[in-house]
Amino acid sequence: MIALVVFSAVTAALCAMAQTASAEGGGLIPPPAISLPYGGKIVTEINLSDSDVLGIIKQIIPAISEVIGSVAPMAAKGPVDAKAMEAIKGMDFKGLSEAISGITNVRVLVAKYGVSLEKPALLKQLDAGVVKLGTFSKVVSDVGMMPGVLALYAQSDKGGYIGYAYDAGGRTLYAIRIVGFADMAKLTKWVMDAVKLAMSAVKMPAVPEPKQAPPTPDDSVAPTAAPPAEKQ
Repeated sequence: MIALVVFSAVTAALCAMAQTASAEGGGLIPPPAISLPYGGKIVTEINLSDSDVLGIIKQIIPAISEVIGSVAPMAAKGPVDAKAMEAIKGMDFKGLSEAISGITNVRVLVAKYGVSLEKPALLKQLDAGVVKLGTFSKVVSDVGMMPGVLALYAQSDKGGYIGYAYDAGGRTLYAIRIVGFADMAKLTKWVMDAVKLAMSAVKMPAVPEPKQAPPTPDDSVAPTAAPPAEKQ
């Protein structure tokens, strides 16, 4: 029921935005650019901005804990875990909203490649592509700890981030660009607090202690010798 209400509200808001955009004039709004190595086929693209879904998400996030609090008494009577509901209710969604309030655009691309990409060469291509998009500093670069490539770049003047993750087994490259400022200190704190609440809600089954078997006579012990017979 809750999911249906949220979905209806989001759909109505998106329809209203679409009508407004149509009234102002046609045309697709260009998303923030992401550089990809040559030869890939984009199979998934997600674009969020403050003027559409991202703006709605920001408005909904602070109210999540209030919604959970109102439905918790009803959910407690059903099959929903009460501890899990309390954990979600205790999360600081307002803090999460404040941490991402400076983000204005999010774009995600998933590209498939017909051949496997060599790790060092791929990393050089990613570096060269990011340079064309602006002034960035490399935050993370890894070709050894994971079966593929991981790279993260931060734009100067808190302009945003670009991240890549390459799955060598599936020959798939995942790319994300975030435009705007994310308060990493608040975001990290929120994630850590959420993990603690989630761990506290996990029910660890009690391990029963093994029952001790009753003592049994040891057959290896030799029987007591009978007293010697008297001489006749």
